[in-house]
Amino acid sequence: MKKHLKTNYTKAIVIVHGASERQIVANIQSKLHLNIKVHSRDKGNTSILISCLKDELNRTYFRNIREFSQRFGVEVIKSKPLNFKLFTIMDKDDDEKFLEDYMNKNMFKDHWLFDCIVPILNNPDLEEILYEIGYVDQKYKDKDKMRNYSSIFPISCNKLDVDAVEAVEAFSKTLRKTRKTNMYIFTEYCVSLVKDTLVNI
Repeated sequence: MKKHLKTNYTKAIVIVHGASERQIVANIQSKLHLNIKVHSRDKGNTSILISCLKDELNRTYFRNIREFSQRFGVEVIKSKPLNFKLFTIMDKDDDEKFLEDYMNKNMFKDHWLFDCIVPILNNPDLEEILYEIGYVDQKYKDKDKMRNYSSIFPISCNKLDVDAVEAVEAFSKTLRKTRKTNMYIFTEYCVSLVKDTLVNI
């Protein structure tokens, strides 16, 4: 029985720290055939730090609802995004003075997207998380990292099926085994979008 997504509105935007996070989001996006967007600097080759996030949100497409909705195709009702979340997937900065304000969202209190923002933290970094949960068997040097991550989290060209959903659900459950990340919030949201929007035809 064929299935399809009921709408094509963008359901999430993910601001990523760097290329590794970008690859994982792209993997989940392609597996689940989700209309989510990834925002990075220089395709992830230039890191976005927690300390720079506020500036990132106050520039270009995030600074007002008109530019935002035109750029990203988010459903907007009465100047508010509808059925939408903005995830920020960050490593912990060396300078920890912004960390508490990031996690409790005080950093974003004056931004019009405040209610949509979901802070995700990998502490100390994504590589440590993947090593701890057994997705990588060693910590790679920067020059080797993306080649290995592209192999572990490839872009999928397959049709959406139960196996794809179960694979992301399994990744979510594994992420819950460590206290060093809350990235399972993002992966579980992605799975919920598929389950909420798939309809039989």
